[in-house]
Amino acid sequence: MLALLIIPLLVSGYIVLTQHPTHYYRLHRHDGQLLYMKAATLGLWCFIWTIFFAYLIKWIYPSFHPVMFIKEQLNLNIKEAGSERIIAWIILL
Repeated sequence: MLALLIIPLLVSGYIVLTQHPTHYYRLHRHDGQLLYMKAATLGLWCFIWTIFFAYLIKWIYPSFHPVMFIKEQLNLNIKEAGSERIIAWIILL
């Protein structure tokens, strides 16, 4: 179960390692466990900054609800109650 929680951190850290020019040029210095830890560290920083920006946006715009916005924009006509919100969540994820 812990592996499922750490995979998004590692993937986001790996994306930063391969896309950011400074980290990409230093990538050859790391190998094995050090590369794994570097990806995990950068993934954790991505997670922290994402939480910070999410709270900042929610503080500035308290009435902004992205799920409801997507649900209204898609204009889905599903008869089951709540299915439209579930579809909007899946699209956001």
